Amino acid sequence: MEYKGYSACIYPDSETKTFKGKVIDINDALFFEANSFDELEDRFQKTIDSYLAFCNRIHKDPDKPFSGKLTYRTDKKTHRALAVMAGLTGKSINTLMESAIQSTFFNKKDSIDLSSFTES
Repeated sequence: MEYKGYSACIYPDSETKTFKGKVIDINDALFFEANSFDELEDRFQKTIDSYLAFCNRIHKDPDKPFSGKLTYRTDKKTHRALAVMAGLTGKSINTLMESAIQSTFFNKKDSIDLSSFTES
């Protein structure tokens, strides 16, 4: 579920017979609840609108949803290996990093082995 760039995950609560939601792409904790699936979108949107209004009222910048930009630091040896591999494969370092992350954390088969490109 998305609204104004914010995303939420939803799960049923069998104890209370409701649906609960949590905004997942910010550091602030935002939760909402609905009695039916039809109410979820409205409650989510009201939660986001209330959060933005509250932040405005207290002169606080609201947390922004994750942008997809990430700073990564590594040693010179790994950086060199990535640059060499990128040049040889015609891919960018970002593409190689994305592939490595996808294969490691999301079990995608497109893994890249950098061991042959590092100096011993």
